[in-house]
Amino acid sequence: MKHTLSPSFRLCIGGLGLAVAAACSSGSGNTVPPPNNGDDGGSSGASSGSGSGSGSGSSSGSTSSSGSTSSGGSTSSSGAKDAGGSNSSGGKSDGGSSSGSGSGSSSGGSSSSSGSSSGDGGTSNMTTYATKVTLPVGWPTTTAIQGDKGDIQIWFLGIQILGSDGMSYTGTTRTCRTVLPDGTLTPLAQGVTGGMKIQIAITDATFDAIARTFPISGTQGPPGGMYSEQPQLGGLGLVDGSAYLSLSMPMAWPPDCAMMGSTCNSIGSFMMSDLQDDDHDNNQGITATPSSMSPYVLPPTAMIGGNSADKVYIVLRQELQLTGTRSADGMSTTGTAILSLFDNHVVGCHTTVPANCTSDEASFVDMNRIKYTTQADYTMTNPPAISATKQVMGTFTSQQISNGASCSDVRTAVP
Repeated sequence: MKHTLSPSFRLCIGGLGLAVAAACSSGSGNTVPPPNNGDDGGSSGASSGSGSGSGSGSSSGSTSSSGSTSSGGSTSSSGAKDAGGSNSSGGKSDGGSSSGSGSGSSSGGSSSSSGSSSGDGGTSNMTTYATKVTLPVGWPTTTAIQGDKGDIQIWFLGIQILGSDGMSYTGTTRTCRTVLPDGTLTPLAQGVTGGMKIQIAITDATFDAIARTFPISGTQGPPGGMYSEQPQLGGLGLVDGSAYLSLSMPMAWPPDCAMMGSTCNSIGSFMMSDLQDDDHDNNQGITATPSSMSPYVLPPTAMIGGNSADKVYIVLRQELQLTGTRSADGMSTTGTAILSLFDNHVVGCHTTVPANCTSDEASFVDMNRIKYTTQADYTMTNPPAISATKQVMGTFTSQQISNGASCSDVRTAVP
C-alpha cells in the first residue's frame, strides 16, 4: 500500500504515539491469604516502560508493555519496564520500564533475576504482587494525528523480599503488559491512508518472552499503613548498565534518527552497543505489531510512495515512583504513581514487501512518532517532554498473588 503524507506525520508508540496496545490474555491469577506476620504489602509498578520506558520512557518503558488491546517501549516503554520500560520490568521504563510489579516500579540500571529468595530466610519473607499503573497523558496535534489526551496503562509482576526490620524491602519487577491510547488520524491523513486510526500492539506473548527484570526497593507499614517505593528507572531494548538507565543521572535521550542516514535500521539514534534483543526474535529492541483491521491502518514509511510497516522495533525507558496505603488485610495497596521519564525511539522496522525497512524508512517512522506530554501541556505546539520538572501524576493498584505466578496471572488479578 503506497502513501502520500506530510512530513510531520507522527506515529505513536507508547512513548511512541503509534498506540502500543497489548491485548488481554487469559490466565489464572490466584490471590493468596494474608501471611501470618501480616506484613506483606502492596506493590508498586514501574516501568515502562519503561521504561520503561520508557519510554519513557518509557518508554519508556513497556512503557507497556496478548491479543491486542488498543494502545505502547519503549521503552520503555512502556514502557514499561520489564525491562521496560521499558522495561518494569519494563520501562521507563520497563520501560522504561519495561517498564514488573511487585513493587512494581521499573528499576535501575542493571537487571536481576526475579523470584530469588532472600539470603537470610529462603522464601519465607518473599511475596509476589500484581500491579497496574494508570497514567493520564496528552499529545499535540500534528499533520497526521489529532491532539488529544488519554491513559497509558502498564501491568507489572513484582517480587518483594522483606527485610529483618519488617518494613524495608528489596526485590525485582518486570513488565507484563502496556496499553496506550489510539492515535486518531486527521482528516488529511485519513484521506491519504484510507483509515481512521493508527494502533500498534505489543502482544502479551511478546511480554511473556521478555524475562528481564529490574531491582526495586521501598518501605511498607503494617496492614492499613503507608507504602512507599523509591523512584526506579527501567527500560526495554537497552543493555544492562546503559548510561540511559542510570537512575542518579540518566543520559539525555538521543535525537531522532536523521533522514538519509546509514544506520537508522536496527540502530537508529543509538550505538549498536547500546541495544539488545529483549524479546529474543533476532531484532534489536522489542517488536511492536501495527493493526491493519478497520478502522486501523498500517503506518507509512515515507511521505510519497512509501511501503507500509507491519512490524516496528522500539526501545524505551520510564521512571516511576509509587506511594500509597495498604488495605486493612494487607493484601492490596492503592495510591499515587509519579511518572518522571517516558522516552522511546524506533530503531528499525519491517514492511509488507516483505523486507526490513531501509535506513530512510526507519528514519521516517522514528522522526514522525508522537512523544507524550502532560495533559496540561498537550495543546501547545511543541510541548515539553515528560521529565522531573514535568511529571505525570497517576494512580496504581496492587494485589498480592501466589509466589511463582506468571504475567498471565498478573493480567487476570488486576484487569
